[in-house]
Amino acid sequence: ITSAPPVTLTLAVPQTITSPLWQTNRFQLSVNTEFGPSYVVDSKTNLLQTAWVPVSTNAGTGGIINVTNTTSASQDFYRIRLQ
Repeated sequence: ITSAPPVTLTLAVPQTITSPLWQTNRFQLSVNTEFGPSYVVDSKTNLLQTAWVPVSTNAGTGGIINVTNTTSASQDFYRIRLQ
């Protein structure tokens, strides 16, 4: 298959949640970003739930983004998606 202009495929490096912190109904995390994609942080309170709930969407800057989620749950699960 050909295209005009040629398509460039870029793969992002795997992301890791860093500096997790829980304080009185608030969870905070940081993630290193690459310039370009958007970083979506999702959460759910139970892994048996089918749907993830979006917490934050941030544009990749090449720097660190900080995300804070206000929650009353004593245990949540988080993931980072690139779009």
